[in-house]
Amino acid sequence: MDAPNYIYYAFISHSHRDAKWARWIQKALERYRLPSAIRKKSQKPLPKKLVPIFRDETDLGAGKLLENIHRELAASRYLIVI
Repeated sequence: MDAPNYIYYAFISHSHRDAKWARWIQKALERYRLPSAIRKKSQKPLPKKLVPIFRDETDLGAGKLLENIHRELAASRYLIVI
């Protein structure tokens, strides 16, 4: 069985009242560099940076909202819920 090909490293789910925190987390994660010691010890290849991170305000395209969210969630390796 092949490993899925993900477009996003993570998908941030949040309410609109938590949009400030979602923006902060997205920026912090996308700027973070994984230490080379951790990457070297991993049995699986790890990226230098955790990019891209999906957030609706920056990555959601036009069209049917629910279908788009399901597609982008399926294309994300991890889910972050705020």
